[in-house]
Amino acid sequence: MILPRTSNTGLTEEQAKVILATEGLNETKTDQFSWFKCLISQFKSPITYLLIFSAVISSFTGELVDSLVIFLIVIINVLIGFHQEYKASNLAEKLKSFITKQTLVIRGGKEYYIESQFLVKGDLIRLKLGDIIPADCIITESNNLTANESAITGESIPIEKKLNDTLFSGSSIQAGTTTAVIRATGPRSQFGEVANLALNTVKKSEFSKSMNKLSIGFLIVGVVYFILIFSLQIILSKQESISASLLFILALTISIVPEALPVVTSLALASKSLKLAKKGLIVKHQTTLEDLGNIDILCSDKTGTLTDNKLTIQEFYPANQSFINDVIALTIGGNDILDLAGQAYQNKNISEFKDYGDYKLLPFDPNTKTSGKEYKDYSIIRGAPEQILNMCEILENELDNTKNKILSDIKVKEILGLKSICYAKKLNNDSINAGYIYHGVVYYADEIKENTDELIQQCRKLDLKIKIITGDSLEVSQYIATKAGLIRSDKESILSSELDFENIDIFRIQLDSHSVFARCNPLQKFKIIEGLQTKYVVGYLGDGINDAPSLKLAQVGIVVDTASDIAKSTADIIMTKGDLNAIIDGVIEGRKVYENINKYIKQSLSGNFGNFFTLGLFSLILNFPPILAIQVLIVNLITDLPLVSVAVDNVKRNEVRKPKHQIITRLLLVTFVLGIISSIFDFIFYSFNKHLPPGQIQTSWFTFSILTELVLLFSIRTKNPFWKAASIKPNMIITTIIALIITYLLSTLGFKYMNISTIDQSQFIRIACIVFVYIITSEIVKVIYYKVYTTESD
Repeated sequence: MILPRTSNTGLTEEQAKVILATEGLNETKTDQFSWFKCLISQFKSPITYLLIFSAVISSFTGELVDSLVIFLIVIINVLIGFHQEYKASNLAEKLKSFITKQTLVIRGGKEYYIESQFLVKGDLIRLKLGDIIPADCIITESNNLTANESAITGESIPIEKKLNDTLFSGSSIQAGTTTAVIRATGPRSQFGEVANLALNTVKKSEFSKSMNKLSIGFLIVGVVYFILIFSLQIILSKQESISASLLFILALTISIVPEALPVVTSLALASKSLKLAKKGLIVKHQTTLEDLGNIDILCSDKTGTLTDNKLTIQEFYPANQSFINDVIALTIGGNDILDLAGQAYQNKNISEFKDYGDYKLLPFDPNTKTSGKEYKDYSIIRGAPEQILNMCEILENELDNTKNKILSDIKVKEILGLKSICYAKKLNNDSINAGYIYHGVVYYADEIKENTDELIQQCRKLDLKIKIITGDSLEVSQYIATKAGLIRSDKESILSSELDFENIDIFRIQLDSHSVFARCNPLQKFKIIEGLQTKYVVGYLGDGINDAPSLKLAQVGIVVDTASDIAKSTADIIMTKGDLNAIIDGVIEGRKVYENINKYIKQSLSGNFGNFFTLGLFSLILNFPPILAIQVLIVNLITDLPLVSVAVDNVKRNEVRKPKHQIITRLLLVTFVLGIISSIFDFIFYSFNKHLPPGQIQTSWFTFSILTELVLLFSIRTKNPFWKAASIKPNMIITTIIALIITYLLSTLGFKYMNISTIDQSQFIRIACIVFVYIITSEIVKVIYYKVYTTESD
């Protein structure tokens, strides 16, 4: 395909459409969601392998009916898992529509932003500091340009880029600005796949790690118990056949594993993620939501979080026409917060403005923290007072006097909450080797958001600490934090220069005793978060390229949607509303996810734990299996119906007041206590039914197992008596009723079609009475347990 030659006006829209239709979207292909892959993945689990192994053993031993039923159970389990995961994946796919990445393109001589996926070969684009390069490009204009290609090559040193050099897709602009023409897009770019890998790295949440360990642990326990019981049965010759014994112990081993945990987790995370996206909090990776609910400390810059992030000019010093005109000149054509403040001031207060003509942009320099413009005769820069004054060339004695006087005046203003930006000027004359001369200072106001103090109080009620890490002055930071209700005394704030980064013990004390850290550079921000993480789960809210290391380090990295591309790609969560309200909603929903997943784990382990060990022991005492292998598998299938619905269960506000970190030993303790009650009632149940024929004992135990698990689900929803729990959603009630009806029909009628004994209605009622006593006992033990031994993780 012959492309039209790109001029300084760029391609036309018609040309771009033709190229787009031919070459496709500018996106690197990821592993697309497929219903077929989703279906196949349901078979890839130890549980399914055990079920299929059981079915094969049954068929080889002549138990064809058993084999068919087990295969049927496998298919039903797979279909349930497929339905829930497919639904969760569809919800996750919808989240992508909330996240767009845009690039400034020149087409037909006009500049405007378009979504990067619609860029084509031959497009002319403009890039600035912090932008991720959307495609392979050739530089046509360069202004002090350097690129960071660490995402591609691993080399962290920025590379200077000049006219006709190549910019690679996935790397980023480290400094300067550029105009470039795209030469390759999407998978056709030289490093497309590498860039895609770098930008789609997913963090694995701490909660997920602990759940994986838990599942593996129980599988190991199950295998050990399987070998032990099976060996003892053979030695004691208690069962009719080896095959029947093998099938029974296999089914019993399967029953202890919380096989629906992945489905419950995916559904809980996907539903909450979509809910939060509609509220302005876009969770890029669902597992992050669990960690968001459990963060102890949220670190943030004050701007845009506690304040409106909308500066207004309050005062010029000196207030002469020349200085005011120079300040406004720097804002023309810009769109950062200082530029917008200057443009607003000009529109309101200046009727006649002197335009200085053409200029060369001096982009923001992360090292000097200055930016400005270079005109024909002179250059003007702006930045923080200390930085500007250090760059100004004045006689040393005069500098000391002037600097002290200027900083003293600025400090008075900053105590009142005004932000100060200093300006310097120098002549562009080769015959005069002149440096920058101090020009003046402008004071800006950034007002506190109206509801900030209320939001800070909400954070306190949720036991969520807020710490401000800012590059702003100590005085301004103290003023904002005090007015917002974050600190009560100036002693709670500290300059980064006063932090003892070398002495770990002193450093940790300083981190705990202060809520505001001022004048911090990116490395200091990184070290502060790293220090906090030795004790706490930390979230970090940032927006600039310099925040990227901290965003990557924190357990939960959060950015606003106006953040730089690098910050967005590094972060886990994107906020479309720049205030704490969305984060508070996210924390609450994250804690609800934790609570609901824990409900499933506690119910599954408490119910299965007791039956697992008790039935194994009874198989060594009795001359027949206390429950058939097929019945054990059907118990799992039926009880999974209401158990999955717990993923979206209601949670009371008082249950999400504190962050809760998963501690396996504490989780096992409560399930062990409730499991003992379950085991005791297994013995009670048998004592009431030992006179029955073996077949009826087996079906009665089948019925008893299901009923106890169903009622336990409603008990485990709260640490208080069950009637004080949050309201029950209809889906849980409906699925429980369906499970009860299926259990009743199978035990009293359906099993006879499978050559299994049935029970009559009166026996079903007797079992229900024992279950009623069981749940009352479990409720009493549960309430006493939580009163005596209540922990944050329970």
